[in-house]
Formats: sequence, C-alpha cells, structure tokens
Amino acid sequence: MVEKIINKIKEDKNLRIFLGIFLFGAFLRFFQVTTEGLWYDEVLTALSMKMSFFDMIKDRLGGGHSPFYFIIIYPFCKIFGTGELAVRLPSVIASILSIWVFYLLTRKLFSDMRVVNLSTFFFSISALQIYFAQEARMYAFVILFVIMSFYFLLRALDENDWKIWLCYVLSTAGFFYLSAATIPIIFAQIVYVLLKRKKYADYLLAFSFIVLLYVPMAYFYLSMRKLGFIEWLPPIKLMTFIQILYGFGFYPVPVYEAGQITQVYLAVAKVLSLLLLGGLIIFGLLASFIRRSHEGKELFSFYFNKDSNAAIVSAFWLLVPIIVMAAYSFLRQPIFGPKRYVIALAPAYYLLLSIGVMKIRWGWLRKAIVALLIVFFILALITFYNVPTREDWRGAIAYIDSNLKTGETIVGDLATTKAYEYYGRSKDVKISPPMFLNVKSIHGKWMLMKVLDFNRYFGTGEQLEKNFDTVEKLNFNGLKMYYVK
Repeated sequence: MVEKIINKIKEDKNLRIFLGIFLFGAFLRFFQVTTEGLWYDEVLTALSMKMSFFDMIKDRLGGGHSPFYFIIIYPFCKIFGTGELAVRLPSVIASILSIWVFYLLTRKLFSDMRVVNLSTFFFSISALQIYFAQEARMYAFVILFVIMSFYFLLRALDENDWKIWLCYVLSTAGFFYLSAATIPIIFAQIVYVLLKRKKYADYLLAFSFIVLLYVPMAYFYLSMRKLGFIEWLPPIKLMTFIQILYGFGFYPVPVYEAGQITQVYLAVAKVLSLLLLGGLIIFGLLASFIRRSHEGKELFSFYFNKDSNAAIVSAFWLLVPIIVMAAYSFLRQPIFGPKRYVIALAPAYYLLLSIGVMKIRWGWLRKAIVALLIVFFILALITFYNVPTREDWRGAIAYIDSNLKTGETIVGDLATTKAYEYYGRSKDVKISPPMFLNVKSIHGKWMLMKVLDFNRYFGTGEQLEKNFDTVEKLNFNGLKMYYVK
C-alpha cells in the first residue's frame, strides 16, 4: 500500500507540487503557535474546557455563543488538557485539513492545474489563514466547513448521489452552527443553483434539511432578539470594502504597536495590492467569459465553459455575501467589522486572484506578477510572525504575580478576572471592579485592563500620573497597567 502511494507520487508531478504546498502550509501553521499567549476570547475557550460538558454548553449559550465549536474540541481538551498548545491545536489541524479540501475544490473547479496550484499556494501561505489557524476559536473550523460545503454542493449537482447531498447538508449546517455570520454564504449558493438551472427539487430538499437542523439555534438567537451578529460594530463606509479587498492576503490582522519598518511595509502593501488585486480580479472575471475569434480578426465573443463556471462560483462566493451583509448593515445594523466575520469569504478571494493571474497571456508578465504577489504574501507573514497581534495577558499577569506584595490588590473588569483565573498563580487574589474605586482606596493597587476598557474608567491615565507621584505605568500588548504604591 505504502509502495503504491510512493509510486503514484513519483508519477504525478501535480501531486508532488500539492504535497510540497501542503507540508509547507502545515509547517507555517505550527510555527510559533504558542509564541503569544491567549487573548481574552481564547481564555474563555480554555476556561470552558475545564467545566463539565453540560455546564460548558450552558455557559456558552449564556454568553450568546453557539456551543458547536466547543463541543467539537471538548473531547480533545479532556485528553490533552487546556494549555495554550492544547486549546489551539484543534484549529491548527482544521486549518491544515482546509488546505487539502481546498485543493479538492480547485481540482473540481478548474481544468488548468496552474490555477489549482497557485490558488492552493496562496491559501496555504496567507497570514490571515495562519492567524486563525493559531487561535483557539471557531474560525479555522468555519473555513473548513465552508470549503467542504461548496465542494460537496458542486459534486452533488453533478453526481446527484444522496450521500454527497448528505455531506453537503451536514457541512453547511455545520458552518451555520459555528458562526451566524456565515449565514449570507447560503445566498451565494442559492444564486448559483438558480443560475445552473438544474436539480432545483434536490437542492430545495437539501436546503429544507439545513433549515430544519438550524431551527434550534435560530430560535435561540431570535429569543435573544439578535441573529448572533455584533451590535457594537461601527457603521460601514467605503474603506470597509477596500479593507476586505486587500485584507485577505496582505494585511493579516490589526497590530497594537508596529515599528516604522512594518508601517512602511503595510502602507506599500495597501496601495499596491489595492491597485493590483482589483485589476487582476476584474480582468480574470472578464477573461473567463470572453475569447478571441479564431478567424484572425480581433473580435471577441462571450462564451461559457468550465473556466466560466469556476469564475462564477468564486465571484458569487465572494460578492453575494458582501452584498447581503452590506444591505443588512444599511437597513438594520452594521455586521461588517474585524476580518473574523468575513473570513469565510477568503478562499474565493484566492481563487479569483489566481484566475486573474493565469488569464494573462504574456508569460513574462504573468511570472512577474506572481513573484510580486508572493513577495507581498511573505511580507505579511514576516509582519505576522514578528509583530505582536494579541493581548498579552500572559506577560501582564506573570509580571503582577512576580511583584504582588501582601495587602496589594488587583483592579480589573471581567476580562481581567477571567485572564487571571487562567494565568494567575494564586487562587486567593481577588480582583476588585473599578467602579468602586475612590482616591482613598487607590493606593496599593494594580490596575490592569484592555486599553479601551481602561480608558473608559480612567481616561488615558494622565490624572493618575498627575495626582500620584509614585504611579508606575506598564505596557503590555493591547493592555494598559498602572501600579500605585
């Protein structure tokens, strides 16, 4: 069996290319996976894994979250513990599996193996994908289930096998249960099925089962008078859409403090990627439907083939959910925000980008653009691996524990309490809410909160520094800490 697999790899050049991409992508997802500590949402994940199974479900529902992701990783964490590596490892594995399923999807979509290899390569080295692969949250699983859903949908429409339809139903219901922000993706699939004009009845039946499976979670969200989206997001504007365009590849995640060199890289990447990516995507879509006449004349005609179908799937996957979310944002409430809420659209972005590149007729220009894109992806990776991106609760709490003296207390909010519960060494330390502080009780206090929360209670801290000569200000990524003797 092993010998047969080895011989197949030796004979198939494309398979060797994929294995190289797959192994490199897997390495990137494991590399520095615990360099940064858990941020607040990851801390909640880790603490949930310490509860009994039913208490965990109750706790997550009480926090307004679907418990599906936590149910998936619960057995794993019961075996391997709740350390940083243990709670992040399921996401790493899910993201690695996504590379394989994405490759299967591209093989289903494209006849040109250059597009298959290039899009899979972009997906495997994207700093954004690696960021969520190294996060103890549901988003790596969201990406995996969304890719599976499109893959099984395309197969089901061609093969009409009930087992394939079942896989489609389960994978689609799965990403619904992982994140309510993925619901607009189903509109892209509906529009595609309507355009294909086949198997309406089969799809309607499958869609009915998906809705039926999601009824309990939909009832839960409606009973809370929300659909699971985030109400505190700011109104959308033109820059919101621009960030989506270049963000999936070259601008991985918000950084708290970036050095001058990094800022230059990011600024250059923004401008160039905005021009280059937009042009490539538009060109690729047009070229997928237009061909030159074979009669020697410079005439063009519209046509439809497998490449056109692949372009339609990719465009609908990316654009239809954005249109639906934009409409909802304008009519009801903003639902655009951090990239985690649109991350499920990223695979379509890599597909469209690769289509645009490979539709370029001049080989020298195509190679130059591929090289430039790879440079940008690598710069994003360098930024990701070298610039802190998460709240440094681990460092802040370790510092407090090393310097906390008898009689001193910690002031913080719920995030501080949960972070200390996970990282703190002493079980006797109590954390006081900031609203009960007064000038007389402020001495002997360690004040630690996320920057925005700290500023809400204490302003920028200037009054503390002004009124108390002995105040000590300490900075940790995403956090603000003051100590008053």
